[in-house]
Amino acid sequence: MKLCCRSWQWAPWRRLIPPDAISQGLRQAGKTARLLIKDGRGALRGAALTFKPWSIMIMKTGEQRIKLTVIGGGSVNWMQRLMTDVYMADVFAGGEIRLVDPQKEHVEAVADMLRAFNKLRGKDYKIEIFTDRPAALQGTHFVLTTFSPGAMDAFWNDLEIPVKYGIRQPVSMTVGPCGISAALRTVPVAHEIVTEMETACPGAWLLNLTNPMSAVTRAMNLAARQTKVIGLCHEFHCLPRLLGPMLGLHSPENMHVLEYIYRWLPEQGFDYDVAGVNHFIWLTRATLKGEDVLPRIREYCREHHEIPADASKPSTSHAALYGNRHAVKLALCRQFGYLPLAGDRHLIEFHPSLCNIRNGFGMKYNVQKTTVDQRRHAKTIQLGEIRDIAAGRKQLEWKVSGEEMSQLMRAIACGKSIVSIANMPN
Repeated sequence: MKLCCRSWQWAPWRRLIPPDAISQGLRQAGKTARLLIKDGRGALRGAALTFKPWSIMIMKTGEQRIKLTVIGGGSVNWMQRLMTDVYMADVFAGGEIRLVDPQKEHVEAVADMLRAFNKLRGKDYKIEIFTDRPAALQGTHFVLTTFSPGAMDAFWNDLEIPVKYGIRQPVSMTVGPCGISAALRTVPVAHEIVTEMETACPGAWLLNLTNPMSAVTRAMNLAARQTKVIGLCHEFHCLPRLLGPMLGLHSPENMHVLEYIYRWLPEQGFDYDVAGVNHFIWLTRATLKGEDVLPRIREYCREHHEIPADASKPSTSHAALYGNRHAVKLALCRQFGYLPLAGDRHLIEFHPSLCNIRNGFGMKYNVQKTTVDQRRHAKTIQLGEIRDIAAGRKQLEWKVSGEEMSQLMRAIACGKSIVSIANMPN
């Protein structure tokens, strides 16, 4: 496969940096808008420290029959929406979907759902469950990782043991004692997966959704020689909720979030830089038709404690649990002059001063802790929905999610360009 990686810049200039200039590029962090580096093996070996959407061009005619291996294929949280996207990708007629997951009950339910998808969408995917991970990786084109070693029992240790010592984090999937605990049980497995891929499917693409995203994706890249690793997270997709009230850039009715971010905003003359690490990204530059609009964003944050709820959208239990009114974002913008973009539940974990006993561990900012009991209950509900879809008791709404995995797969397979936000090494 011939791989061509190029920089893609929304500003008037473009820059491509060769591999021997990586160190120089790192020293220019914050100045380089965006870059990809091509080496002799065709792997993506570097990226600018300034974190922005990239364009990836693969010079290869697309294969309409793909082999996709999912490590964590029993994830009742992820598999319904991600596989809906895959089945809605018309460029793929079928192929193989290989599921790897130690939770037999969950992975069998997912497999039944995918077989139902075959009938509903007229696809021809061979659905298999593997207990041997290297065998599942053999000759695959794409690997999707959504695994969590130890599942909810291990997650309880991450989240609840620190509480005994006065540390109460709301999410636990990024930093702090909770994030470190999660990384210690997840990073070794991530490294092993890529080591196996180097032999079983050299040159395959790994799309990682497993947290802690930065630590896991870093470990995967350390093991990668021919494997191409991309970490995916949807935190960037809050832009419509922020730019609407702040700058009047309200999303047109029924417009998909990816169309809003990657097509509609540039058409309105909105240009920007985003910098940071996963769950902690910041809008560091923003112009609208050439005008610097960061002062307008700062003014909005000074005048508002939070962003009012969107009255046009119905309140749901999911929104009550995971939603927020962006009070943390606005507070941080008032303090530092730049706007963070990740969810408040993630942002607050980077700032112990905003998540301590004096402010109710974030409750002052309407940040609620997601307990393990709540997560277990949610998974029970999700498993039931998957079984209902598989049995035909529930009708699935065929609607593309806000995740970018299938968009990347389509671009890679068909040799097309795409703009996407991703986690890759500097």
